[in-house]
Amino acid sequence: MEGIGKHCCINFSTFLERGIERDSESACVALERMRVVYLLQASFRKECISDVDTRPAYQNLRQRVESSVATFLSHQLWKPDLNKNQLREKLRKHLLE
Repeated sequence: MEGIGKHCCINFSTFLERGIERDSESACVALERMRVVYLLQASFRKECISDVDTRPAYQNLRQRVESSVATFLSHQLWKPDLNKNQLREKLRKHLLE
């Protein structure tokens, strides 16, 4: 980790050259901690999503939503000047019904 911190400080030093008075070593440690936390969270999210994808309840819900969206969109007339925000709002209300 020390090598990464030194590398970080070298890259981070350009921000410090603009007259901002900060402890560059503390900033590098903070950045490294943030990076590690981000990587752990990303890994955790990926594992959770892959677990949820395989559950029958999720598959059923996904199929129902996709079917409902397809039905809703099949009744919409496409125009180049279509207001997409209004269409999204109509779709949201349709899904909540």
